Amino acid sequence: MATQSHYAGTAPAQRQGGSALKWAALAVLLGLALTRVLRARRNPVTVGMQGLVGDEGVVRREGMVLVNGELWRAHREDGTPLLPGDHVKVERVEDGLQLVVGSPMPPSEEEAR
Repeated sequence: MATQSHYAGTAPAQRQGGSALKWAALAVLLGLALTRVLRARRNPVTVGMQGLVGDEGVVRREGMVLVNGELWRAHREDGTPLLPGDHVKVERVEDGLQLVVGSPMPPSEEEAR
């Protein structure tokens, strides 16, 4: 007795169509993965505290600034107080893990760049 194939009664073109669809889907997924890898390679990884320089944050309470989801001790270069809700930009990191912050660039100066 001969065993019947799973594809009995279907034309060869129909069998290959499903396979072609799987290959096309695989190619699309591979293409998406490769674009993500290339995008990640273009953006260099910043490690350590110096990676904070240039980032913007929000003052949560006097002397504490939220930058990238973390609270940091901070002060302004000129000694003016940090008021809750103020937006600031990290200018440098001091030895005691304290940030020196300034005002972020006003919108008119950003547009000029």
